[in-house]
Amino acid sequence: MNMMDLTEQKTLLFHRAIIDLARQHPGLISRARDELARLRLTQPAQEKIWGRWHVLLELPLETLAVFALTDDPDGGLLRANSPLSRILSSKERNSIWQRIGLAQFVQHVLHASDDLGLTTAELSDITGVDEHLITTWRNELPDSITIDTLGRLKWVVALQRALAGIETDQEARRNWVRTPSKTLGNSPIALLRGGQATFVIDSVSGAARLVMSKEDVPRMGH
Repeated sequence: MNMMDLTEQKTLLFHRAIIDLARQHPGLISRARDELARLRLTQPAQEKIWGRWHVLLELPLETLAVFALTDDPDGGLLRANSPLSRILSSKERNSIWQRIGLAQFVQHVLHASDDLGLTTAELSDITGVDEHLITTWRNELPDSITIDTLGRLKWVVALQRALAGIETDQEARRNWVRTPSKTLGNSPIALLRGGQATFVIDSVSGAARLVMSKEDVPRMGH
């Protein structure tokens, strides 16, 4: 991955989080205006970009967000020279990065669930997360999750990764999840919903460690 692309993506995520925070704490925009005034005095050579930010910070927050979060070179230029990124304390910045990390993890969970063909009800049974909350995560990622819930969500990612290490075909992975297994004593999905996720994951992980080549892929309990 191009490191510049990675940096720009992180900056975009960071500004999304700041704007979400500003929706709850409008005073952040006033702080940004004060910071911008300081920047215009200390860095006059960048007056052109500071002038653009001056206009943006006078707009309604949702209008500002359109320009500041646009995923294109112009949006990247604004974010690279943003007073919003300079107004937070170290504690506030760390909190935002933790929130970003959590959001990315939940996205991985949803991707893994979709890859395995799990329904919302099945994912709820496996993780103990309410179905409505899972549906909400599709559009609005959480700000916080308990340690216990985090551990159960990791099961879904671990299972998907272990299966992907054995079987590259998505449809085959989905079929395995729903096919009764003599080795496991039931279909994996029944075991997962019945509270035996660690047993299923350990079985698959053990099979994955035995894989030496494509020809050596074990038949996972069929």
